[in-house]
Order: sequence, then C-alpha cells, then structure tokens
Amino acid sequence: MESSQPQSLGSVLVKELEKSDTPPSSTVSHKSQEEPKEHAITSPLVQKVEDSAGNKDAELARVVSEKRLALIKAWEESEKTKAENRAYKKLSAVGLWESKKKASVEAQLKIIEENLERKKAEYAEKMKNKVADIHRSVIGFLGALKRSSILLWIYLILLCFILVGILVFTVLAFIVTNNGSGHSVAGLRYKEYQLQDYSSWFLKQINNSHNWEHLRGCLVKSQDCNTLSKRYKTLKQYKSAKLTPIEAGCCRPPSECGYLAVNASYYDLTFHPISSNIDCKRYKNSRAIKCYDCDSCKAGVAQYMKTEWRVVAIFNVALFLVLCIIYFVGCCARRSAARNQHSKG
Repeated sequence: MESSQPQSLGSVLVKELEKSDTPPSSTVSHKSQEEPKEHAITSPLVQKVEDSAGNKDAELARVVSEKRLALIKAWEESEKTKAENRAYKKLSAVGLWESKKKASVEAQLKIIEENLERKKAEYAEKMKNKVADIHRSVIGFLGALKRSSILLWIYLILLCFILVGILVFTVLAFIVTNNGSGHSVAGLRYKEYQLQDYSSWFLKQINNSHNWEHLRGCLVKSQDCNTLSKRYKTLKQYKSAKLTPIEAGCCRPPSECGYLAVNASYYDLTFHPISSNIDCKRYKNSRAIKCYDCDSCKAGVAQYMKTEWRVVAIFNVALFLVLCIIYFVGCCARRSAARNQHSKG
C-alpha cells in the first residue's frame, strides 16, 4: 500500500507539471486569431511606404534628368554664343580690313587724280607758252619775210618783255634760295634743316596758315613717311639711308630730342625728351600727325623748294641766253629791213 501511494503521488505531480507547462487551448486559439489581424494591419502600411519610396526614386530620377537636360541646354547656348561672338569678331575684322583698304584705295585714287590735274594744268601752261612762242615766232618770221619793220618792232618789244621777266624771276630765285643749308648729324648720312636758316620770303610763305594747310595735306597724301618702313626693313638700313629733306624733317623727330628709333616709322616716346625744342612734343607716331606741324618739316619743305627753284633758275639762265641770241638776230633783221625801206624810199 505504501509503495502504491508514492507512485500515485509522483504520477499526480507529473501530470500537474504537464498541465502547467502546456497553455490552455483558449489562449492558443486567441493568439492564433490575433496574428492574422496584426499582419492584416501592417501590410497596407508597408505597401504605402514602398510606394512612397518608389515615387521618391522616380521623382529624383526625373529631377536629375531635368538638371542634366538644363545643363546640356546651357552648354549649347554658351557654345552658340561663343560661336556667334567669334563669327562677329571675324566679320568685324573683315569689315575693318575692307574699310581700311577702301580708304587706302580712295586716297590713292585721289592722289592720282590730283597728280593728273596738276599735270594737266602744267601741260596747259606749257601749251600756252608754246602758242605764245609760236605767235612771236610767226610775227618775227613774217616781219623778216616781208621786211616789215612794224612787225619786227612788235616782235622785239614782246621778246624784250619776256627777257626782262625771265631776268627778274631768275635774279629773285637766286636771291631767295641763297640762304639755308642743312646741318650734319653724327652717325647719319642725311642732314637736318632749321627754319630760321632760310630767307624771310620763304618764312612768310610757309608760315602762312592757308599755304601750310594745303602743303600739309599734300604731304599726308603722298604717303612718303608711311613707306619708309617698307623701303628700310632694318634699323641699320634706316640709319644708313640718305633721306630727302622732307623725309628727314617731316617723318621723324629731330635728333636732339633723343628718342630711340624702333623702326623706320616708329619712335619710343615713353621718356621725356632731352631737348627743349618744341618739335619734340609735336611729333607723334600716328600716320596722320608724324612731324607735319614741326618747324623741321617746314624747313624740309623750304629746302625742297629751294632745290627746285635752283633748277628752274638755271634753266631760265640758259633760256635767257638763247632768247638774247634770238633778240640780237631780230635786231639785225629790223635794221636790214629799215635799210631796205630807206633805200627804196
């Protein structure tokens, strides 16, 4: 009996323990009903989160694509603007070149027209002189042929006036061109000229504002100064060149200024001149200015005119001698005609 009781107590304890370890069926069934509810509640939220994340990714991709397109468009606009600017600069350069060439051609044509007009005027003057000479010769020839003392007197009187005019002009030309000579400069083959060395008549004519404006315009149009850099490629050639009086006086500053020559048509004017000569401040590297308003330029023009007048004066001396011989022959013809008329009478 005692052995059966402990066994029954042990079995009872084991059963109780099993009952305490296993949950009741109602609890298990309640939990199994709650799990689907929780899953049903959380699944829409997860779906919404996933949908919103997908929308954000699509929005970000769209923004990135728009930014990329905007950057590409901005780059295209920038390149287009750069290309238009380059094309505009090239067109502007071409237009500027065309305008310069046009102005240069027009200036050359104007110079050619002025030269033609001057030659035409000179030719007309020569023709008038020739016609006058022919008239005088015809009068003399008719007087000698018909032995008419009246025609010979007219011829001799006209020839006498011509001789007096040539003599007066020649004497004045020698007097006016007697003064003035160039000054040698160390290291240079050409001379420099000063305005005060020439006669007062030259000074009066050249310092006249109207006369000088006309002469200055002719000097600018002649392009003598602008062609120096083409004729003398190096500075050594320029310094060893023998410049004309106009080139030495109008195309460069006086040597006393101390300006350094960069080339034949450009001087370094960055420092103060060492001379007080006002021509040092008047000189500019501009093609239209140069030293055309300088006294040295006026002196160069005076020297050029002096040389030309000397040539004309020498020619007039030769012409005067020839006309004197003709006048002497005419006087002999008049005397012969007078004797014949006297013998006939």
